[in-house]
Amino acid sequence: METRKKVLDILYGCDRYLSGEEIATQIGVSRNSVWKAVNLLKEQGYGIEATREGYLLTDRDTFDEYSIKRYLKREHKIYIYDVTESSNTVAKELCRQGEGHGSVVIAKSQINGRGRMGRSFISQSENGIYISIILRPQISADKCVNITVLNAVAVLEADDSNLHSHSYL
Repeated sequence: METRKKVLDILYGCDRYLSGEEIATQIGVSRNSVWKAVNLLKEQGYGIEATREGYLLTDRDTFDEYSIKRYLKREHKIYIYDVTESSNTVAKELCRQGEGHGSVVIAKSQINGRGRMGRSFISQSENGIYISIILRPQISADKCVNITVLNAVAVLEADDSNLHSHSYL
C-alpha cells in the first residue's frame, strides 16, 4: 500500500493530532515522506489540519473511491463522476460491456437524471449524490421489485455513527 493511503488510514483511525514522527514510525517511512503524503491528500480534497501538534483529519466525508471502499466488506468497482448525463445511463452502458455484479456508478451531478418510470428530476451537485448499482441477482425478475425500496430504507436508516463504525455491502 502506498504511503499516502497508509497515512490516510492512520488519520482515519485517530481523533487527535498525530505528529509526523509518530506517523512515520508507524508506517516505516521518513517524516518528509509523511509531509509529502499529507500535502498530496490535501490537494485531493482531504480536510487535514496541520499544526505544530501534528496532523488531524478534520473532514471524513471526502468523496473518492478510496474513502468509499474503506466501508465496504467486499471489493466493488466504483465509477465516480463530477457530472454525467445520468448514473443510470452510465450503468446501463457498463452492463452492455459486461461489467460485473455490485459495480457502482456515483455522480455528484447529473444533466439528465431519470427516476422511476422515466421521470426526470433535478440533480444538482449541492443537493446530493446520485447512485446506480449494477445488480445481476440470481432470482426471478418478479422478486426484484422491492430492491429499490429496500435500498431506500437502508439509506434512511444509515446515520453518521453507523457509517463510521460499520462496513456495508
